[in-house]
Amino acid sequence: MTAKKEYWQINTERIADEVRAAAQEARTEEDLKMRVEPILRKSFKDIGIDIDIVAYEKATALRAKMDAVYGYLIIEYKAPGKLATATGQRETKKQVQRYLEEEAIKHRPQEEAFLEKAIGVSIDGHMIMFARYTKIAKVVSTPVPVTPDQKELLK
Repeated sequence: MTAKKEYWQINTERIADEVRAAAQEARTEEDLKMRVEPILRKSFKDIGIDIDIVAYEKATALRAKMDAVYGYLIIEYKAPGKLATATGQRETKKQVQRYLEEEAIKHRPQEEAFLEKAIGVSIDGHMIMFARYTKIAKVVSTPVPVTPDQKELLK
């Protein structure tokens, strides 16, 4: 039996490389999802996250379909390159925000408590976008690729 890894022992550079390689082979959102999910599931399992709780194509309170939901983590896959455009980013941001808001409805009257824990992620294999609720107004920056020197910080 292998010992559970601490989160700082996960090789994020390897994960990023595997996701990029998966995106090279993917043509559609579903292609990407089918290739990336095993990579994420292995990484999640390595750090002790219960991967058996994942729900695929989970319906929100208003019947939208979220690609993958791991408890408070909502993952929305996009076709490779979708997040490279301002339009793709805008559309995706609205979609992930809507998913978070609709999931919060299921937690009435504690919607805000749910939103404070929840995070939305959109990934197209080349870029990743995070969405998180906060009571404090913040400027949202556009997604950017992870550079090699930043990978060193994530090791």
